[in-house]
Amino acid sequence: SAAPDATDALMAQIDRWELQGDASGIHNAAEFFYRVSRMDKVITIYYLLQGFVLMLLIIRWLHRLSFQPRLSVIGGTLMLMLPDLFNFALSFVAMTVLFATILVFSFGWRVSGLKDLPTSLTYIFSYVVVNNDGGIFKAIRDPQWSLNSAEQLLSKLLFMIGPIFFVFMLCRFLMALLAWPFSGLKAATGDCDGVPQDLSRIILWTYESLNPALGPAPSNAWIKKLLKRATRPKKPSSVLKELRMNVSRSVDNTLTGLRAMSQ
Repeated sequence: SAAPDATDALMAQIDRWELQGDASGIHNAAEFFYRVSRMDKVITIYYLLQGFVLMLLIIRWLHRLSFQPRLSVIGGTLMLMLPDLFNFALSFVAMTVLFATILVFSFGWRVSGLKDLPTSLTYIFSYVVVNNDGGIFKAIRDPQWSLNSAEQLLSKLLFMIGPIFFVFMLCRFLMALLAWPFSGLKAATGDCDGVPQDLSRIILWTYESLNPALGPAPSNAWIKKLLKRATRPKKPSSVLKELRMNVSRSVDNTLTGLRAMSQ
């Protein structure tokens, strides 16, 4: 009979077709998830910086428009609301930190996104800026967790308070802070000329300066120079010179009179 080969030796082994464990797939998936998480954080920071730069550009633009009385209401409203805005910002940051702390202490051991305070704050700010919570509000209400009655009540409260506070109340408070100074400035500049009146005046001046029948209208620079020349005070040197001449003339007249009396 033929000698048994290697195949015959494996026929009697259990699980002879089972392959060795390969964890490369799960490692690649974990690395991909890590990159996506970092990308989400970078996008959040980028949006914050972009919003800050756009805010500075808008402030510069409003400063350029402040020469017009009606348009100056916009810049004045923003300037008057700054103290209340700083107060609101401090309160908002404090409430956000407290909200994130509650999430970390209550559900940090269950949800990976709430394992520490910086990560929790990142997800909350991401939810406020780009409306992406990373699934943390859904994760704290996952039915797979064996939560007691107090934890279930807390998860439901946080799930309801989060959107109400960070989306609804935030916009309403900002609108209220804008409305209070805007109403006063709007009433104060109600009788001032608006943009249409200024544009019509500029068009009229341009027409007068270009129409040969009306003659060349004087420019603003020429009028300003004329007013400056007309209201220019006399130099002290000319005043002293005139005073000296008057005194010398009076002295000469007095001496002439004395000589006439002596003769």
